[in-house]
Amino acid sequence: MRTLKHLFLTGILLPLSFAYAKACDYSHFDLVSTTDLGGGQYEFVVTFCAGGGEGGADQSTYTWGVELVGPATFSSWPATLASPQTGAIYAADGSFYYGSNYLIYFLDSYTGTGFAAQSWTTASAGYGPAGSYCKTFTIVTNGMPTQLRLMGAEAAGIAVEPYGCNGAPDMEINFDVAADAGLTTSLCAGNTVTLNATATGGTPPYSFVWNTGATTASINVSPTVNTTYTVTVTDANGHTDSDPVVVVVHPKPTVNAGTDKTITIGYGATCATLTGTATGGSSPYTYSWTGGGTSLTKTVCPTTTTTYTLTATDYYGCSNSDAALVTVKDVRCGPSLTKVYVCKMGTTKCITTGQVPSYLTSGWVLGACWMKLDDEVALSENPIDIFPNPATTSAEIVFVMTEDGEATIELYSLNGERFPIADAVVAGRAGEEISHVIALDNIPAGIYQIFVHTTSGQIMTEKLAVIR
Repeated sequence: MRTLKHLFLTGILLPLSFAYAKACDYSHFDLVSTTDLGGGQYEFVVTFCAGGGEGGADQSTYTWGVELVGPATFSSWPATLASPQTGAIYAADGSFYYGSNYLIYFLDSYTGTGFAAQSWTTASAGYGPAGSYCKTFTIVTNGMPTQLRLMGAEAAGIAVEPYGCNGAPDMEINFDVAADAGLTTSLCAGNTVTLNATATGGTPPYSFVWNTGATTASINVSPTVNTTYTVTVTDANGHTDSDPVVVVVHPKPTVNAGTDKTITIGYGATCATLTGTATGGSSPYTYSWTGGGTSLTKTVCPTTTTTYTLTATDYYGCSNSDAALVTVKDVRCGPSLTKVYVCKMGTTKCITTGQVPSYLTSGWVLGACWMKLDDEVALSENPIDIFPNPATTSAEIVFVMTEDGEATIELYSLNGERFPIADAVVAGRAGEEISHVIALDNIPAGIYQIFVHTTSGQIMTEKLAVIR
């Protein structure tokens, strides 16, 4: 790489001197703005500053230049620049001695004869005063450079090879491709977040490759633990850059809405209290129940079976839910619904409320057996047998009564329609098997419910399928 140390103009070797390191503190090259003009042209507004240090540089600034690094050449530039300190005129070297990617400015007096009477920082060609003296100007390039380098400005502390003030980084402006994966982000476990990568500098178009294998600028990720994602950007010239982004995963709280409850209309309490819990995640939590409520407990008095959902949200906005079922069973029976059903071993009775405690002590449960109470004892046996099942023209109903008396057999469709049965009333003794055949000739095909009601209040039920 050639530097201005070797520059000859009109047969004159331009004098170079090596300034004290102090002078470097006052020399710099800054980018003000960059504009894409379209058509492959780019405009750069830059500021060049030179000056002497404490005690001054041993000479003033006579020559300096700008180098374009990468696939770019100069398109336009100021023909001359005037020093803001001395008014000295510097002219651009239109011949581009080093090539079209260099723009050289030199003190105009060198185009004639004689030594410079004044230069950038001093009118006496001696030591320049301490401080920076800056000039802002505009250049236009064909193509986007990857770097601008200020080089060879003499006697202001920036004449030392290879570039700028003893090679200091602030004398270079980099435009190579730069990847940006975005800022650190977070999500709740089980959720998805979108990462958006961008690229600047270099030469578009860009290609993107994530460490996940994705090749789009934006990706959706659903990590289960804290994860670093890295994007690598490649520009049209094959230059690359990579950038990582961390996705922090916050665990969701574990929520329990409490045990399911059962409310029996006709006997016992008609309200239930649900008590939930929330653990894990990050406290503090906020709570919300369906139907209202912002604490862990909720008292409900439904008239129909209802599901209540508890949602807990933690400090980071991560939420989880759980539901509790409150089952409502109307166990009332008898005239004016003043009695209640109880069930045991598939047998249903309609008893007074005063009898309920003793029946419960004996293993009975509230509600008729066909209500499908969640007590396993109530559903463990069914004393009705049906042969055959499915049936076509007739079916034999077999059952056992717990007390002497009569039993009435009834047939209902699943939508509640009752179908008359001939000779539906039969008599029997307690503990004896009773068998009765019912005719099904006039019964449409379908699923039916058989009920056997005894004079002692026993109720038995079973399903029957009728086919044709």
